[in-house]
Order: sequence, then C-alpha cells, then structure tokens
Amino acid sequence: MKFAKSILTTLVAVTAAFQSLTAVTGSAQVHINAENTAKTLTKDELINDMSFLYDEEDSVYYLGVGLRNIYFKVPTECNGRKIGKLDLGHVYFAEKYIPSDTDRVIIIVPDGVEVVNKHWNCNDTGIPFIELVYASGEVEDIKADDYEKVAEYLRAYYRSYHNEITDEELARKLIGYSINERNNIPYPITDKPAYEVKNETEYIVYTGEDGLTYLKVFIGTNGEKLIIPEEYNGVKIDRLNLKDIIKPSRLREGYYHDCVMFTLPDSIALSDTHWVDKDTGIGDIYITDSTGNETRYKSERYAPDNFRTTNSCDKWDVHYPHIALDWISYSLGGKNMSDKDHAYLYELTLKVPENAEVVYDHWEAQKTHILKIKLEYPSGKTENYTADDYNYYQVESGNFKEYNAAIGYYIWDSDLEEYGNYYRGSDTAWIVFAADTPDLATHLEGMDKLFLSDMINDYDSETIEIEECVIPDNIKDLKIKYTAFDQADIGKLVLPSCFLNFDPITFKYSRIKEIVFGGDVTLPAMAFYGNQFLEDVTFKGKAELDNTAFWKCEKLKNINISPDEFPAGVTFNQCRDLMTINGESPVNDDGSIKPEYEKMFKEKFYNTDGIGFVNKYVDYRVKQAVSEAVTDDMSDMEKVKALHDKLCSMTRYDHGNTEATKNHVDVSVFLNDSTVCEGYARAMNLMLHEAGIESCYVDTPSHAWVIVKLGDYYFHVDPTWDDNDEDITTYNWFMKADSEIKDDPSHSNWKMRCPSVMHNFQWEKMPACEDKMGDVNGDDIIDGRDATDILTAYAKSSAGGENSVDAIIADYDYNGIIDARDATAVLTAYAKASASEGE
Repeated sequence: MKFAKSILTTLVAVTAAFQSLTAVTGSAQVHINAENTAKTLTKDELINDMSFLYDEEDSVYYLGVGLRNIYFKVPTECNGRKIGKLDLGHVYFAEKYIPSDTDRVIIIVPDGVEVVNKHWNCNDTGIPFIELVYASGEVEDIKADDYEKVAEYLRAYYRSYHNEITDEELARKLIGYSINERNNIPYPITDKPAYEVKNETEYIVYTGEDGLTYLKVFIGTNGEKLIIPEEYNGVKIDRLNLKDIIKPSRLREGYYHDCVMFTLPDSIALSDTHWVDKDTGIGDIYITDSTGNETRYKSERYAPDNFRTTNSCDKWDVHYPHIALDWISYSLGGKNMSDKDHAYLYELTLKVPENAEVVYDHWEAQKTHILKIKLEYPSGKTENYTADDYNYYQVESGNFKEYNAAIGYYIWDSDLEEYGNYYRGSDTAWIVFAADTPDLATHLEGMDKLFLSDMINDYDSETIEIEECVIPDNIKDLKIKYTAFDQADIGKLVLPSCFLNFDPITFKYSRIKEIVFGGDVTLPAMAFYGNQFLEDVTFKGKAELDNTAFWKCEKLKNINISPDEFPAGVTFNQCRDLMTINGESPVNDDGSIKPEYEKMFKEKFYNTDGIGFVNKYVDYRVKQAVSEAVTDDMSDMEKVKALHDKLCSMTRYDHGNTEATKNHVDVSVFLNDSTVCEGYARAMNLMLHEAGIESCYVDTPSHAWVIVKLGDYYFHVDPTWDDNDEDITTYNWFMKADSEIKDDPSHSNWKMRCPSVMHNFQWEKMPACEDKMGDVNGDDIIDGRDATDILTAYAKSSAGGENSVDAIIADYDYNGIIDARDATAVLTAYAKASASEGE
C-alpha cells in the first residue's frame, strides 16, 4: 500500500510561520512544506481524533483514529472525504489514561467501510482488544497480536508483589497499557505536542520569516550540558530562540521548572529570550559564552525550586524575587495539601521584599488549597489576588457546604478542568457521598445544577449498596460523571425531567437494577451495551434511543414506555430476559401475539434478534409449523422432507432486499412474508430440532443452509435453493454429500456457526458429510448398479428376506420406504448426470 500523503486533523491548528522547514535527524533530511500543515476541526467534531491516509492505488481514504474513550462509530464521510477503509493498525488511544472496566474497544463499522487490516500490537497502540460491530448486527472479536504477551507481563508484575490478579482485574488494567511508554507517532493527537522522549538530543533546522536559519533543540535524557553547534548537516545556524529549547522528558512528567545549561558559539545570536516553562519543561537556562561568562535566563512563569508553604514561610525568600502564585500551597501539620485533602485556607498573607515581582497571578484553590493571597511590601503597599476557582467555593452563607467542601477529597483535576467553569457556584451541588443518605433532597434544595460524581462513603471504601436514589425535579441541569456508579450497587435510580449530560460509558458498566428517566432523553450508541445488572427501565418522556443502546442487556426484564414512543425493537437485541412492556407480556402463555400488540409487534420487532418475548413467539411458530407438517408415524427421512416442503411453502426469497436485517434473524420467516438464505437456514434448523432431528447451521460469506443427521449419516439440506420463484419445491440441494456441493462457489468452505442463543443445541464440532444418497454399493458413483442393488434388495424383502441395502442411503425418493420407485429415481438421476456430462 502506497500512501501519497498524510493529513492530520488535530485539536490545534498548526500555523506555518515559515515557508519550508528541514527536519534533521542523523544524516537524513525531511522537507516539510506549509501546505501539509493540519486543518483545525471544531470541538464538536473531536469526540475522537481522526486522520486520513490517502491510498494512491485505490483512490480512497483510509481512516486513522485517536480514541478518547472505548467507543467509536466510524463515519462514512469526514471533512468532505469519503471513508473507504479502516486499518486497525492505525487505531490508537489519543490519551494515556482511558476510563474503562473492560479490555476492549468497540468500533461500529457502517456499510461501505472495509476493515483492511486486523493486526496490531497493544504495546504500540494501547488497545488490547477490539470488538467490531457491523451494520448487519454481526460482531467480530479481535485480539491484539501481542495480547497474551502483555497480559502475561502484567500478571508477572503483580505476582512479583505476591498478588495474583483476576481476569476481571486484568481487563481493567490492560486498556491504555503498554510495557514501554508508547511513542505513538503520529498519535496520540492532543491539544499540546506529544514530544517523543529519546536518549540523544536531536535538532531541527528551520528558516524564519526573516530568512535566517534557526535551531530547535529536543534535549535527550543522556546529559544536560550541551554545546550548540555552529552548523548542522552543512547548514549554518544564525539565531536561537529560547522557546525552541524543549525537554520532552519533563513535559511528559508534568515537571515544568527544570534547569538547562549549554554553551553558545559567538556566531549564533539570541533572538528571543522569552518562553513559558509549561511549554518547554524548562524553568531556568544558563548560557555560557566563548569567554566562560555565564548568564541565567528565567521563564516567564518562573517557579521557585520548592513550594512556599504557609506554615513554614510567611515571609517570602529574598533570593526568589519572582513569584508565581500557583507554586504557593497550603500546608497543614507539615504536609502540603493535595487534591485528595479537604482542608482549605481562606486567605494567605505573605510579606514580600520590595523588589518582588509577580510573574504569574493565576492558580486553582482545588490544587493549592488557598482561596486568596495578600502580598504586603515593606513600603506598606498591598496586593490582593484571588484563585481562579474562588467563586466555586463561595456560598451565600460564606461557609463551605458539606458537598462543596468534599470536592477536593473526591474529584480529580480533570473534572474541574472539563466541567468546573459551568458546574460550580452557589446554584450547583456536587454529590460525592453515598446517595442514599436520608437528607439528600435537603442537600439539593435551592440547587439548579447537579454534578453527580462518585457515589461513595469514603475515598477508600468498598462497594456500597443504595436501595434508592432520587434526584429531585428542582435540578434543571444534571451532569453524570462516567465513574459515578463505579462503587455503588443501586436498587433504583430516579432521574429528574431535566437536561441530562453524561459520558457514553456512564451506564454501560453501572450496577443499577432499575432506572427511571423522568423526562425526554437521548441515549447514544451502546449506552447500556452488555450491562448485566439492569432489570427495569422507565421512560416518562420522549425517548430517542440509538439502535444499539440496550444490546445484550441480558438481565433486562421490563420496559415502561408510552406505546406511541416505543423505539425500534432492535434497540433491545439480545435482551433474552425481556418479557414485558409496561409490566405486560406482548405474547400469550403459548407464545402467540396478543391482539392489542399485533400491530406494534409487526412494525417494531420484525427485524429483531434474541429478545425474550420475540424468542417465545418464534418458539410458538416453530412448534406450530412442525405440528402441521410432521406426524408421529413418519420416519426421520419423511420428517426432514416434510419440514423442507413446509418451510418452502411459508416464505419466498426476498431478491430486492438481501441485506435487510429482517432477513437475518430467527423471526424472519415467522413474522415476514419473505426472507433470504439465512432466514431459511435459521428456521429450518429450529424446526428440525423441534421435530427431534439433529442438525446445525452452516454458512459461507455469501450463503447459508443446514446439515442434518439421519442414523449415522450427515447430509446438507439447502431449502433456499430448492424454493424456486415458480412456487415449485425441488430437491436438487436436498440430502447432499460434501463432494456434491463443494464445487459450487456459494457452497464452498462452509463453517458451522451458532447464529443466536436459540441454536445452542448444535454440536460442538461440525461433521463431515461423506456419504451420497443412492450410492448403496459405496463406490462413490450413482449409476445403474446402485439401481440394480436396490431392486434386488426390494425383491428379497418382498419375499420375506432381509433388506440387503442401507435403509437411509437407498431411500432416494425420501418417503421412508425402499422399493422400485427408489431404483427408478436413481436411474433418472443417473441419466440426467450422464446427459449433462455429454453436453
């Protein structure tokens, strides 16, 4: 595959302040032009980062993905480009820490997008397992090539600390993990450059707008004393900007005030001595010239070497004339307060020297635990500063309310950064304690907005049990954090009739038995996918549900919703325990549809699979069809033929809609008037099982049928191809051996598959169909000699002798009797085959 160009879409536009740039690493030179810089996407477009890799040979766009959560729905078009292919080797995590309780990523693949590569290393991408969900409903599970290697490494790591790790714990730790810290190039795509950490220092030479050459330096981990070269790879260096001195290792660690020393040749001029420490990881730069003189330069956000703490220093050290207020922290009992502590200082008064300069006057009380800072100078001058998040901590009474005071104890920095500007203040409550507390409603009085965080009693508590949690209707704006229910078993959660804002995985792994949505709600794709705790859901308003919102919620028993608002039935696929709607079953005890539900059943559930009451209806129709076609006195051969003929009379082939989901489910034949091969095969398999005939479902990428067992023999039965458009049932594909079908492309390389739980009766291993009907002498040829043997056996048995041919193989007209008609059928088949060979 030849990639002609790579266009990265990132959160931040890359501005081209120069016409061309030469990247130099070792002896190689790579020229990067301005037209190849990134295009900026709006924030709404950036749920996940995407990049396009254009394939010159196929003239289509491959999609690369930088994931920010464990769910991704592949678009068919992005930024005006049609997406043709997806390469799993180009699916990465764009962030180092991904919240998840599973080892897998779920990717929805629409029609028209081809997955061209299914191999990758978890150690490169951070993704151990990918679950592909196709538009047809088919699910494909794929492990990373190094899945077992990484899993074993983790097990060995915990074993070294005398701790065995369970499979469930392993799954939680695998996501986002790699043995070596990932250097995902060009991923991860983040809002700040993800500099690669290397041992050796590397240089980039570029041309500035003034036409002069500049040097960018990425300092490696091997040594800090540098000598800036006068020229690099034959290119003379004119100038140096201190903002171009970058220490990737410190940026990765989040340590921004490192010290760097280097020697600068006289031939290189310092052009710009200003930089921000958080952009480069460097707080101080010492430059030595050719005479040995050393000059110290400080970042604009110069931070002292250590925190100044309130109980050890109420007078600013004269040796630190530059003051950065975000590096002053509150200390209690000799310990600096961390973001897990809940003690705060309202105001710090600090005596500073007259020459002190505040170089940075922003900070967050959530991090430093100081709300206000007052600076007093010897001259009597005072300066007052307030934390950026000061208003969050101020309430009308002037005191912290219980849930506000606890925020620093339970909520991470990322919460404040993402939600803090909106979900804070006197009109907002943050729940960070057990939500079944009796006075919960009192805590929420007068609150308009609610941030529902971790429901726990204390930070290190085990799972708590909450019988019922009711969020009152005075809440008009509710944000639910993705970890809100991680440590709580909730009997019933009642949400108010307000705007709900929650992460896609908030409910997926929650342990909530019953949930009530008090107003209109929109649930995204796979909102509750695979949840094994949910039993009851109530929608009191309009419900806009993605078709996958409740897939595989196997414990879900009941849905309460207005019949006018009922969503597409496929929303509840594989909910095998779902038996009632509004507390009432849509089907009678025998499985037949109740008259009042017949219209909804046919409109909403005609294309569903694995839903409890739909399975009950399918079971009813299967029993009905079998009882109409089969009698107790029939031989097994007669039963198979009767069911084959019955099925062909019940439906017809849907030529114009072969990909429709309705044609690929168990209910297809029993609720619709047409289907395709998968519908035929599923129905035939279920009917055979009901009649006591062993069988299994087999398919190829383009076709499906069944294998049946009669006596000690196995045969292929394909009712689809025996049901022609003239409503005439044929037997051209009935009771066939492997050798009789394998040359047809649609019948080659078949595999046994269990299409749904209703087919769990199948064998564990697919059998071979080695014997041909009519080949009574076993020479693998059906001809006149077989007909003679059948007639001879018939004559002997008619005279009272023993039947000398196999009763199943010889029954060539499938009526359970060995007689002259079987011999005639063999001769007719032989004549047709001979004539076909002659042509």
